[in-house]
Amino acid sequence: MLAKRVISAAIIFLAFVLVTFWGGWFFTISISVVLAIGAWEFWHIFQQGGYIPNPFILIAGSFLLPISRSMDNDQYAILCLSILIMLAAFAAVIDYEKGKQNASISFIITIGGLVYIGLLGSNLVALRFLPDGLHWVLLIIPAVAMGDISAYFIGNAFGTHKIAPHVSPGKSIEGYFGGVAAASLYGLLYGNFIHLYTAPITLLNGAVSGFLLGSISPMGDLVESMIKRQFKLKDSSNLIPGHGGILDRIDTSLIGATISYMLIKILWC
Repeated sequence: MLAKRVISAAIIFLAFVLVTFWGGWFFTISISVVLAIGAWEFWHIFQQGGYIPNPFILIAGSFLLPISRSMDNDQYAILCLSILIMLAAFAAVIDYEKGKQNASISFIITIGGLVYIGLLGSNLVALRFLPDGLHWVLLIIPAVAMGDISAYFIGNAFGTHKIAPHVSPGKSIEGYFGGVAAASLYGLLYGNFIHLYTAPITLLNGAVSGFLLGSISPMGDLVESMIKRQFKLKDSSNLIPGHGGILDRIDTSLIGATISYMLIKILWC
């Protein structure tokens, strides 16, 4: 299992770096496809639990929201999300009229999925289109990944105090702080290095970004673990050998991209 995890992680990392360097529409469409698959997994989880979130609106919306963020105007994303919510509302009314008694709950699940996956994930596209977006993305997502990886190995080796035993029994406080330290160190080193080539990213804001990402991004993992545990599932799917599904890999990045975009727009851009 460890060998599968390492090989899959290496392939994912190389693909991510290639897509990020390419940028433009190739990056945007790639992120949109990833988020659409994550939305399908989200729908499938709740569908197995007896709910009926609208798969067309959920999946298509999670594909379109990142595209709307590539138009260099956040208002397009607000407009896109508003239209999707109205469509979901109309569809839910029709479903209830047809006798589907949990249509209102499924409507809320559809909106939740659109916001959680489509809107939060679209911040990654918005980041790439910022000035120096290539370097911001290469600071942020690897920092999140370093935090995840370090938390996993440090938690397995030294973890004794559970951080949220009912939500995710495998997560430990020791692993959490190990992840924070690793993400902070990566941010510091990358910021110090890349400052030679792009002035806006420095040792200080690299370290601050890494610390915040390592501290807050694990919430994405806990949220997804809560959803899976409610339906007694281990993984969101089995698409990635050794890792589970797309959602299992992007859950922390959804939070990380959102934190970083807000931070950069307010303080550094």
